[in-house]
Amino acid sequence: MNSRFVVRRLNWRPAGEHFIRLPGEVRLGAFDTFDAASADRHTREAEVRGRVNPFKCGTAWHALTVMPEPVFRDWVRDVGLEPPPANTLAGWLAWWDGTQHARTAEQTERVWDGLTRVRFFDTVERPAGEVAFAVVRVTWEYNDAWYEPSAEGGRTVKAFRSRARAEAERERLEAEARRQWDNRHWVQAVRWELADWPSLGDRVGTDSEKAFDRLGVRLYEVIEVDLGEGT
Repeated sequence: MNSRFVVRRLNWRPAGEHFIRLPGEVRLGAFDTFDAASADRHTREAEVRGRVNPFKCGTAWHALTVMPEPVFRDWVRDVGLEPPPANTLAGWLAWWDGTQHARTAEQTERVWDGLTRVRFFDTVERPAGEVAFAVVRVTWEYNDAWYEPSAEGGRTVKAFRSRARAEAERERLEAEARRQWDNRHWVQAVRWELADWPSLGDRVGTDSEKAFDRLGVRLYEVIEVDLGEGT
């Protein structure tokens, strides 16, 4: 039986000032080899890691890593980092922000490697079968303070057998939807992979064009759907 290697986005969602991982995954793409899938997953993971404070990804220590906190402190000391004096999530969160410009790339990677439960994508092996490519409208909702995607993530608009056709339709719909957002809209988009987007309002907000282009806000996305074997 032939197999393919699928890259999936894990279901992280805001929970107050933190993020929690909920059940479920979104299939993003499939590859013929594990190495190709792993490279794609690594690229996606690195992009998220460059934006988020990992100590926000959970509300208790056990949600971050399999290591007990004292062991993790030794783990970061091994690469020349001095952990925070307080063994609380708030202490680690502030420590991460406070050492941002002092850490080397190796030290940063070491911390992420030790946080074994903070992963945003994974790779799984699946039987090779038929797939479809769904164009999904991200359902942004206004909560009287900012915009955020609904809990369902989005609504399927169309589905195609070809990724190229799906991407072309996504681009068309994206351009059409953007015209409905002008500079009167100020956007705070609270989405799991972009934790530090600006707040809503004239003082610290960002206009819609900057949010779309610089911060990566998307109104539509393409999701790969596994139809199973023999479909």
